[in-house]
Amino acid sequence: MKPLQLSDQFKIAFIIALLLPFALATTSAFIYFSDTIYEEAQKKILLDAKVASLIYQNELHTLEDFVRNLTQKRSFRNYANLGLYFRIDQQLKKMIPIDSTYGIILHPVRFADQKIKQDRFYSSALEGKSISSTESLAQAEIKQKNLISNHSSEFIEQNQSLFLSLKASSPLYSPDGKSTLGVFVVRKFLNQDQTLIAMIEKELNVKISIFDKNGKMITTSLDPEQSFVANVSLSSIIHQQIQRTKSSYQEVLLKKEGYLAFYKPIFNLEGEWVGIMQVKDSVEKYVDDLHFAMLNLFMIGAFGCLFALSIGVYISRRITTRLKILSNGAETIANGDYSFEMNVEYQDEIGELAQRFTQMSRNLREVSEGLQHSQRKLQLLLECSRDLALALDKFHALRLVTNAVLQKIY
Repeated sequence: MKPLQLSDQFKIAFIIALLLPFALATTSAFIYFSDTIYEEAQKKILLDAKVASLIYQNELHTLEDFVRNLTQKRSFRNYANLGLYFRIDQQLKKMIPIDSTYGIILHPVRFADQKIKQDRFYSSALEGKSISSTESLAQAEIKQKNLISNHSSEFIEQNQSLFLSLKASSPLYSPDGKSTLGVFVVRKFLNQDQTLIAMIEKELNVKISIFDKNGKMITTSLDPEQSFVANVSLSSIIHQQIQRTKSSYQEVLLKKEGYLAFYKPIFNLEGEWVGIMQVKDSVEKYVDDLHFAMLNLFMIGAFGCLFALSIGVYISRRITTRLKILSNGAETIANGDYSFEMNVEYQDEIGELAQRFTQMSRNLREVSEGLQHSQRKLQLLLECSRDLALALDKFHALRLVTNAVLQKIY
């Protein structure tokens, strides 16, 4: 494997050194923004569910006020005091538009059987209290008790075994207010009635569906024709979770075609679980926010990569250029040219190396010049020694002089 050039090593080192922390910071930022958006979505659907629950409770109180106002009418008191209950029924039909999901029943005290007396709404009214709550009724019970005034067979015979209703009761007193003559009970059935959910949706801009305790949908605004309501059931996982814990359940799916959903159990007067209200909202806004955050972080990451690469290239070039000059100088010196000197402009390690390199070049040049000077002197001395040897030869001292000169030379 061919080794990397020093410049490439520098580039890789700087990219890793700068890009890795930047990548970690970008990843951490993405996780933070994702968690923040997720928490914001959770808070939003939770708040919507609380408001929806308040509207639901307010509708119960409105029904309670309604039945209380009925009991305050003097004509109803007079008719009840005279036992003319059919006249009360006639008056109700004239003054109150009653549809197939609405029922008002007056239970005279004198005709109340034991089962009616055991009913919490009836007994509370006899105690002088007006109360309201949610009630779950079986289809057979509705038929048997004829609980819906002016009811339509289509409403009763629909493919549902349980019915949920808002129920309120209030006592009907005698004209003198000293005795209770009867109990007004008002029911507003929720099955396939969109009045309540339309009110909530208008306020919150969400989708509302109501399920019975078996998990079957009884009303929703998702389908204007209401043709599929009886065949829609709650997810078995969600139904079992709510059935086991008797508490709310929340779903947040931050993805394309995802949704926010909050499932809040509905309880009756005895605290028994009788139904579920689903608050559902789109996650389009939160998904868009998440994509926007991802895009921004990607752009920042790309900019960080380019920045790290640019810094790596700049610094590597700055280092390798001066190292290249030193390398060329070393090659020049190796070829015997000791005149190389490097202009030092930086007070760093490479600048210090360049100073030492220049000083080494100067020292080598001085040594070279000294050697050349000594060589010239030696050459001159050798030439002179040959002349001296010839001169002494006439006196027969050539060998002695030559040996003496050679000893001094060497």
